[in-house]
Amino acid sequence: YYASRMAQKEGYKVILTGDGADELFGGYPTHYLPKILRAYQCLPRIFDSIFSSLSNILPSQHVKLGLQEKISRFLLGARDPYQIAHAKWKLIFNIDELQHLILPSHQYEYIQASDFREYFEKKSLTIDDEIDSVIKADFRSFLPYDCLVKSDISAMQNGIEIRSPFLNKDIIAFAWHLPSSMKAGLFKTKIVLRKALSETLPSDIIRLPKMGFVPPLSIWLTRELKPVMFDILSEGNVVKIGFLNYNYILTLMEEHISKHRDHSAKLWCLMGLVRFYSKPMSRDDLIKNK
Repeated sequence: YYASRMAQKEGYKVILTGDGADELFGGYPTHYLPKILRAYQCLPRIFDSIFSSLSNILPSQHVKLGLQEKISRFLLGARDPYQIAHAKWKLIFNIDELQHLILPSHQYEYIQASDFREYFEKKSLTIDDEIDSVIKADFRSFLPYDCLVKSDISAMQNGIEIRSPFLNKDIIAFAWHLPSSMKAGLFKTKIVLRKALSETLPSDIIRLPKMGFVPPLSIWLTRELKPVMFDILSEGNVVKIGFLNYNYILTLMEEHISKHRDHSAKLWCLMGLVRFYSKPMSRDDLIKNK
C-alpha cells in the first residue's frame, strides 16, 4: 500500500511487481523440504516431543518465521506425506487450535478435518514430481487468492495499476514444464531464475534468501497496534459474534504481549474476522445475500 502511495505521489500510474516468480520457479522454503522431511520421518516419534518441548522454551523472536515458529510449524506436518505437510504448514489455526477457538456448540459448523489429498486429485496434481505438484498447487491457489488480491487492492487504493511480468503467458508456459530440479533443491530456491540473472544482477542480490514483503506486524501488535487489537478483540465484540471463545483469544493476546509466543498471524486474522462481523450488516443479511 505504501509503495503504491509513494509511486502515486511521484506521478506514476503503472508499477511492476514480482508476483508469480515464487509460484512458478520454486521460491518458497517449503519447496526444498522433501528430503529434510523424509530424513526426519526416519527418526523415532520421541523426537517430535523433544522438538516440541524445545519450541516451547525458546524465546519468541517476533520476526517473520523465527526459530520457534519454524519448529512448531514443521512439526504440524512432520509425519505426513510432503504434499499434505506443505498444506499444513500454511495453516493459521490447526485443528486442535480451532477446537479451542470455536465454541463447542458451533464446532460442527466451522471445524472440518480437511484431507488435502482431495485438492491435489481434483487439480490433477498427483504427479510423480512431488515438489513440482506443490509448486503448481501454490500457483493455482496461494497466488490468485492471496498474493494478487492484496497487491491489486493496495495499488488500486492509490489509483495505481500493477503489471506482473512473470505472469506473461510465455513465461508461465516455459516455467510450467521445467523439472523441479531446476527450481528448488536442498536449501536452494529459484535455481534457474537466479542462474539466468547472475550476469545481470549483483551477486549479493542473487544470493538473497526469501524475505517476503511483510510489515513487522508482530512488533506493532505489542506497541502501536496494541490498543487497536484490544479494542477490536474486546469481550463485547467477540461475544456478540456468537461462535468464538473469548478466553482463548485473550490467552493468545496475553502470550503475544508478554512475548512468550508470536501469535501475530492468528491475532491479525481474528481482528479481520471480528471487524468483518462487527459491520452494520447482520449475519442473516450476509447469508441472504450469498
